[in-house]
Amino acid sequence: MQIFNPDPNISPLATANKVYVPYCSSDAYVGDAQASDETNGWHFRGQELIRATLTEVSRAHGLAIGHTLIFGGCSAGGRGAMFNLEYVSLFVPAGVKVAGFFDSPMWVDVQPLSPHAVSFQSQTAAVLKMTNAQSRLGNHCSSIYTKDIDRFKCLFGEYRAPTIELPFLIVASQYDSFQISSNTGSSPPFDAEELAYIEKFRQRVQAAILNLNTSRVASFSYSCYGHCISEGKTFWTQQVTVGGVRKSLHQITSEWLKSIFKGQQAIDKCSGFDCGCSCNSSLLHDHGYQSVCR
Repeated sequence: MQIFNPDPNISPLATANKVYVPYCSSDAYVGDAQASDETNGWHFRGQELIRATLTEVSRAHGLAIGHTLIFGGCSAGGRGAMFNLEYVSLFVPAGVKVAGFFDSPMWVDVQPLSPHAVSFQSQTAAVLKMTNAQSRLGNHCSSIYTKDIDRFKCLFGEYRAPTIELPFLIVASQYDSFQISSNTGSSPPFDAEELAYIEKFRQRVQAAILNLNTSRVASFSYSCYGHCISEGKTFWTQQVTVGGVRKSLHQITSEWLKSIFKGQQAIDKCSGFDCGCSCNSSLLHDHGYQSVCR
């Protein structure tokens, strides 16, 4: 796993102490509900997992004043890190600097194309209720979306990310394979109707990333069909063109850490499915697409 690699030539976090928590809560780490009829017999204890982990790291492993904590994750873990970042300070010693690393958490508010798909919006509203996640909506976000019908938005990346006041780095594919495959009920090769839908999806993701506060947010938004790239070789190989120069997520992460969390935007501006220069050629060629560098 590249970002966790102990070789300093591979990961900018090579010399950091690392804690990896496998995903097992089924609630994006926002739940606080015991098993009951309302939860269909399931426990949702994501909040407790985070509290217990951070408390133990502080108690037994020396996390202390003056240290820096990068709190992050990928996919559901990235969403969980986003929704819990504002609460991390409750469980670590005072004086610990906290920043987020969110890989692939940016769900955007578009309705599914497939009539058989269950929208992410309705899924999120159900999760909010079933898992008792009301205490993870964020003070700023929950002050904006006060109506019951809108409260799910504070567990939706597009709406939650702009309200977070701590520094973070966000990674988002403009052709996110998880949400696109869920919303279309399909996978490459896509037909013309699906490609038109996917292009509108890309525009929505790009707009959401561009809307983030560059003074405290670093963004890496690539234009390839993918999801969760920080744990594999794509941490190195996925690139975005910035000012005529191609930069990988490894490079952007390194610059972000060295600058002590200075914001920047590395956002692909091309259009057309899988248009980026570093898109997976095997995926493209297998399904009849070609990468176009623009």
